[in-house]
Amino acid sequence: MFGDVPLVKITDYTVTSTLPRANVDLVWETIFSDLQLAKELLPANYPSAGRVRANKWSAAALLARCYLYKRQWAMAEGEATAVINSGLYSLESLEKVFLTASKEAIFQVFPTMIGYSTMEGFMIIPIGSARPPFELSGSLLALFAPDDKRKNAWIRSRAINGRTYYYPFKYTKRPDFSAGFKATEYSTLFRLAEI
Repeated sequence: MFGDVPLVKITDYTVTSTLPRANVDLVWETIFSDLQLAKELLPANYPSAGRVRANKWSAAALLARCYLYKRQWAMAEGEATAVINSGLYSLESLEKVFLTASKEAIFQVFPTMIGYSTMEGFMIIPIGSARPPFELSGSLLALFAPDDKRKNAWIRSRAINGRTYYYPFKYTKRPDFSAGFKATEYSTLFRLAEI
């Protein structure tokens, strides 16, 4: 998407802030090399509770996506097949896909701000009776087949002044600052259904 970009391999900002652009092919070569190494070094199982720390299969999922970007179809299929055959993941009902205990999740983001499950819930779900901050276009809505269960499960609407606004609702929790709050959803970066 960006072409030649700086290839940053160290954390010293006094050096990285002035790096020149590197050839895009070298950048991709480094991405593939780093992900292959990550697959070798990361454990197959998750190192902690939940699926919020990288494992071998989350590296393979990202590697499959990178192969898709580069149109290396057979390589993408190989990585995706390995993830599917790992035995760690299974499809969930649409209502459970983005929950913290989702068996479909390959890699999720643990919330770091108290009272937040996901930033998506905070940013996308409208407050009270307000207009949704993000509206789905009519052309996007028209792409759903009449029997597509995702439309009913992951889209909500709100009528304001005679106009209906449709908005995403895959993440269903707004921030909650009550005592004893516990996140029930995590932002999901990779999941079995996309693999």
